[in-house]
Amino acid sequence: MVTPIVQVRRAWLVVGVSFAVFIGLATLSVAGGLWVYRHATEPEDGMLHVVSGRGALLRSPSDSYWRLVVSDTRIREGDRVSTALGTVVRLTLFDGSSVEITENTDVRVVTMRSSRFLRRSKLIALEPLRGTIYISMVPREHFRFSQTIVRRGSTTVSMIDGVDQPEAGAFIVEVRERAGTQAALRVAVLAGVATATTPAESQRLTATQQVEVGVDGLVSNVESATRELITNGDFNDGLGGWFDFERNIDGTASDERSAGVELVQDNAGAGVKTSVEFLRASGDAEVVGIGIRQRIGTTLQGYSSLILDFEARIDDEQLMGSGETPGAFPLNVEINYLDIEGQERRWRHGYYTRRVRITASEERGTVPNEVATQIDPAKWQRIVFDLRNLDPRPRQITSVVVYASGKRYATRVANLSLSNSEFIEHDD
Repeated sequence: MVTPIVQVRRAWLVVGVSFAVFIGLATLSVAGGLWVYRHATEPEDGMLHVVSGRGALLRSPSDSYWRLVVSDTRIREGDRVSTALGTVVRLTLFDGSSVEITENTDVRVVTMRSSRFLRRSKLIALEPLRGTIYISMVPREHFRFSQTIVRRGSTTVSMIDGVDQPEAGAFIVEVRERAGTQAALRVAVLAGVATATTPAESQRLTATQQVEVGVDGLVSNVESATRELITNGDFNDGLGGWFDFERNIDGTASDERSAGVELVQDNAGAGVKTSVEFLRASGDAEVVGIGIRQRIGTTLQGYSSLILDFEARIDDEQLMGSGETPGAFPLNVEINYLDIEGQERRWRHGYYTRRVRITASEERGTVPNEVATQIDPAKWQRIVFDLRNLDPRPRQITSVVVYASGKRYATRVANLSLSNSEFIEHDD
């Protein structure tokens, strides 16, 4: 039989345990509420704007099909943006940061959030499936912490701006396709500091530095943030990436080929270099051009230089007579681009080895330097042009064309390069 004293003790024990449980639950509730108050986030929106072209597509998680973007469009977490050749779009995020999505790119907005109650943090995460994106991250301002992340597989590229780590700036992530393998990444920092992290290692990058991340997770040595815009400029893959053409002087396509494009092997010191030859042996009355073209489609986010570099050799050309086309040179290099206003522009320069004759007894003394340059005949020469002062200034390189034009020519070109040093220029 339980005595009254024991019953009283049991009652007090139950009351004490219940009170302790109540205090524990209340403490947990308060702590949980404080945690939610401090750490809870909410999704934010961005705005998608078409910079150039008409091939911008948007697909939300609930969509069965892609939607064509024809005007400024709101974008949210989980949305994917895809651009066709010739199309560039800009995503302006809720905090003022921007993401430029270049042509032939597919990117998913993974996360776009900020703190719900306190201005503690904001987080943006993107996943490029192909192509290139330029991220310009604004400072955290009234937030205590801000982070922008680009993820591709097990690789992350992160830029942080915090109270003790103010490193906001701009960086580039480019998905580099490799035949028969997974894609590798090129990471370049234009301003600020970013960190590339893989399961194998981590690399911190400062302004004007870049690395390439291999499919094995290994990070290359740090180098200057310079991008080669031409594919297969050494012709080691034949004419892969290039399209050859023949056209009359009026720009129309020629019905019948009277000239040829061939790959030629040349001895170069201890090795052999491959060059492309433009050959027309006949002296027909018609002026015909023949050459190769490559589509580039690259946006120049910010740059301090745009360098054209190649080797050339002219073995034969026919003098131009009175009334004939003065711009027909045995070698021409042409760069087509969109300027900062979106207008189509063309830069062209010719090369020749002999003076251009105007009449049978008279020669033009000098071809203007801005039109063409005279080089030594039958001799390889390296030619370098710094195109940073192109006016109007280029915003997007669309194509490179190399060709010969005239009645007779034998021209070779090798080791073509068009490189963009991706630096942000600061006003003094």
